[in-house]
Amino acid sequence: MQQHVRPTRPSDNIRLRMHCQVINSAGLYKLAQTLEKMGSSLTLIFNPISLQVVKWEAQAGGMQVWATISQGALFSSFRITSSYTGSEIPFDLRLEDLVQAMKSAQEFSNISLKLIKKQNPSDTRLQPYLEFIMGNDNRQANDVVLTFELPVRIIPPGARSTIHEPVDSRMPEVAIMLPNLLSLRTDINLLKSQSRYITLSANMTGEFRWRVDTELLTMEKQYTHLDNPAVADGPGILDQYPDRSPQSFASARILMEDFVNFLNSYHLSPSDVICAIHDQHHITFHVSVNFEMFQDHPSNYRHDPTMIMYYVPAHDE
Repeated sequence: MQQHVRPTRPSDNIRLRMHCQVINSAGLYKLAQTLEKMGSSLTLIFNPISLQVVKWEAQAGGMQVWATISQGALFSSFRITSSYTGSEIPFDLRLEDLVQAMKSAQEFSNISLKLIKKQNPSDTRLQPYLEFIMGNDNRQANDVVLTFELPVRIIPPGARSTIHEPVDSRMPEVAIMLPNLLSLRTDINLLKSQSRYITLSANMTGEFRWRVDTELLTMEKQYTHLDNPAVADGPGILDQYPDRSPQSFASARILMEDFVNFLNSYHLSPSDVICAIHDQHHITFHVSVNFEMFQDHPSNYRHDPTMIMYYVPAHDE
């Protein structure tokens, strides 16, 4: 899986402007909650039609999370001006800052978002900020207006060109719908301190299991009668691997921490969660989320569900 490098500070003369109304602060809050345990920073890439969210660990080979969300599912009156290719504005910000801002936003009905620049107190350069201004419709004289200014780091064009979503070069041996994430999370939270690793296995006849091995014992749970969905157009998994029995299990041993962090996607109430196992190599989780379900007043226009992709490397025994 491809990796990308941390950006350096760009020059201050790049032309970047962006402002909009946030119409789905609950969806943004749940997304931030889902990712907040995975590290301190988050990469956001705005463009005229979507917001791309990228979460990855600094060390090579760590878990990555990628999502492309339609602008209309989160924002309205969106305006962007950028000298980047595709009129993008890519930046990093502290995830903790976004969680705090979106938590406060749940108390307000009118939220504007704008990219601004202010004088940096420590030098003469202008520091970019993501500014949230929060108030309520039909404000009274004593109503509170809250402003959050989240410092961001603009990703320079050269570094932006290195940011690519991982590409699976081959079909997984198994794809299976996972059982309820909240139920899985309850079980795994009881075991996460017992081992650094967990092994996930599944086959193409609807069976899935997890196993945790320690020096003293082995803990395992199996689920049956699950669906085996398609994960790509064209020939299916059974056609791709005609010599594999549908009853054969594919397995991958992953970090317990990665699996626990993935299970936090229960915050988003996903409609479907697919576990695609590349035997002994990596696991890809496909998490389907309808962000419009979190809006107080959904629009009449229906957006396609957002697919959040978790790329999780396997670790040798």
